Amino acid sequence: IALSTVQNAIKTRNIVHLKADWTKRDAAISDYLKQFGRGDIPFYVLYNSNKFKILPQMLNEKSLIKEIESFYSSKP
Repeated sequence: IALSTVQNAIKTRNIVHLKADWTKRDAAISDYLKQFGRGDIPFYVLYNSNKFKILPQMLNEKSLIKEIESFYSSKP
């Protein structure tokens, strides 16, 4: 996510990048993961006003940009 190409894809679409620190097993983060049927990290999800998409745990620069472009170019 720190690569300039990924940052550009995020910035041009006005995406807000949120990161949670789960090193101390925070209950709020655990509850959030459970909402998606998950109990592990990393966990990546894209949101739009009325939809979301869970991304694969293994991402590289090219695949993440492709996911962003695809998700934010599709109709709601």
